[in-house]
Amino acid sequence: MDKIKRRHKRKNKKLTNHLAVIIICIISIFAGFFIGRITSSSSEISSLEKSNIKNEATLKAKQTELSKLKEKLQEEVYSIEDLERTISELNTQLEEYDEYEEYEEYDEYDEF
Repeated sequence: MDKIKRRHKRKNKKLTNHLAVIIICIISIFAGFFIGRITSSSSEISSLEKSNIKNEATLKAKQTELSKLKEKLQEEVYSIEDLERTISELNTQLEEYDEYEEYEEYDEYDEF
């Protein structure tokens, strides 16, 4: 009877050892899978960060370019306003000159 108990104990130990090996293998497979996922996610995050840095640099460059264009546009607006004032002044002078000529013509008719 003692021999039978020892055999069962040995079998149980072997089964326990086999079961432990199987559990370790399953855990290793899952660990490998999750490590692979984490590694790919990490590289994807790194790639996205690099892309984000490039996009931020491009955005800053575009904002600088936009600011320069706004300044140029404002200068053009000021130039157009100056031209409008000059045209207005010239129109005023022309009207005054026309009025003066009409007055001169009227004055000439009065002499006769």
